[in-house]
Amino acid sequence: PVWLSEAGIPTSHFGKYLNGFPSRKQKPTYTPPGWANFVSTTRGKVAYTGYNYTLNTNGTLQKYGDQPTDFLEDVLTAKTNEWLETATDPFYLEFSSYLPHSPAPAAPRFTGTRAGSQAPRLPNYNAFGIYEPAWLKSQPKLGAKQQSNLDLLWTRRLESAESMADSFHAIMAQLETTGHLDDTLVIITSDNGYHVGSHRIPSGKHPPYREDSVVPAIFIGPGIAKGATIDAMTSTIDLAPTIAAIQGAATPAWLDGRNLMPLLLDPENTPWRTGVLTENMAATTPDDPDYSGFEAPKYDAVRTQDYLYVDYGRKQGAALYNLQTDPYEMNNVIRSTDQTIVRQLAAQAKALARCSGESCRVADSMPNTGAAVPSP
Repeated sequence: PVWLSEAGIPTSHFGKYLNGFPSRKQKPTYTPPGWANFVSTTRGKVAYTGYNYTLNTNGTLQKYGDQPTDFLEDVLTAKTNEWLETATDPFYLEFSSYLPHSPAPAAPRFTGTRAGSQAPRLPNYNAFGIYEPAWLKSQPKLGAKQQSNLDLLWTRRLESAESMADSFHAIMAQLETTGHLDDTLVIITSDNGYHVGSHRIPSGKHPPYREDSVVPAIFIGPGIAKGATIDAMTSTIDLAPTIAAIQGAATPAWLDGRNLMPLLLDPENTPWRTGVLTENMAATTPDDPDYSGFEAPKYDAVRTQDYLYVDYGRKQGAALYNLQTDPYEMNNVIRSTDQTIVRQLAAQAKALARCSGESCRVADSMPNTGAAVPSP
């Protein structure tokens, strides 16, 4: 937002900002720099319930109760569309939903609409893998009661997501009403995935597996081919340089990530990275809304088109999954894979974990398919 505001772009944020925001050193009325319009909740976890929260609107606080009209997702959507009515051209709008984060509240109109749903029974659901890492292999199978509770959780998340879908449709309708549907780039994505029963892990988001670390990103707008799919190695760190480039904002030299627009407009002729990094940097604590009680230890992982390599550190070792033959990441093949490939992936994971700025655009393009490793 600071880069955009310096480029003269009106910026507006609605919804969740950062975990722990505002900090105890900041007043509840604090507005972060760069935002011309800022609407978010004050500190505390109550916003995740959808009711009885306080909104900070550009330094003015307003309390909301527990009536159906107070449902946070709907309030944020209404405020977003109110702002869009008078938004100047160009603009940057960030709508950050709390949904379907636990406890996954849903608007009253969706309560009970997905009753009887089940968490996906994919091949890795409640299943043992081969040569599992030490932190996982002692985890027992989920019992019937646990699975029933997970199905209820999944049902709540589905109903909660319906409320979020309403927000999307309402905002898109407002863009059409204001004449900006055809000249606005809309990006829909998430900061993380979520597992429910896969690999026998009840629920959460911290393991390196695809349920947790691979999320869709949908781009709708000028020049974007309708219905096209790109499976290149992209990351949430690409969003900032992409948005800045589109709106003509200068970015600092230390910025990680790549501008996605060349890839989106001409994927066949755009040189791209070979892998992306996922890190679990610390264990959650009981006061964290995502605390699960059982989760992966700290790790550095690199995901490529063909492999997922995870370095858990000296005590836990490493794991490797061949995504071409094992898309559900159940068979650790680090012992049986060509060790040239293992060494390349290990080197890339280490380089990505330590790099910054331009050096990351070297680390993310290292060879990792068995070719000879270049000398340092």
